[in-house]
This record gives sequence, structure tokens and C-alpha cells, in this order.
Amino acid sequence: MKYTVLVTKENPGQFLAVVANFPHCQVQANTRDEALNEIRDRLNHLLNQTEMVQLDIPTHFSPNSPRLEETPWQWFGAFREDPTWGPLFDQIEQQRG
Repeated sequence: MKYTVLVTKENPGQFLAVVANFPHCQVQANTRDEALNEIRDRLNHLLNQTEMVQLDIPTHFSPNSPRLEETPWQWFGAFREDPTWGPLFDQIEQQRG
């Protein structure tokens, strides 16, 4: 499998290698080649210690929960009693059209 690695020359003689989408997987080294070898080892170690799991998260709501298609801002904030709040968001939605 191929991974994208960002290699940055930070200072003379200092290279930082970071695996894209794995920001905690990074190394610093004195040369570009050394950085790439070390990041390959670090990523290999990480992947051998990692389990990929997919979770199914239900999207149901309780009867008192706001629905996604409703404006949730009406339930909190300093302007929740403001009668112009709803029409303002209606106008914004119409302009998005």
C-alpha cells in the first residue's frame, strides 16, 4: 500500500517527515533519505500495532431532540427568544437556493 509522506527541510541538516493523515507519525533526521527510511519503519510499526474498526452509529433521535433539518440555534444562546431569528435563517436558506 502506498502512503503520502510530506518531507520538509526545516534547517540545514534537518528533515521532517510526516505521514499524511497520520500527523502523529513523524520523524526528524539529518538527511532526506534517512528521514524516509525512518518514517517507513515508524509507519510499519504503527500499522502492525493498529486495528482498523468501522463503527455503525445510529442516527435516530429522541422525540425531544432537534432534527437535522430543523434550525438547532433556537434552543440555546442569547438570541433564542428573538422573533427575527427564524426569519433570518429562512432568508439565508432562500438565498442559498
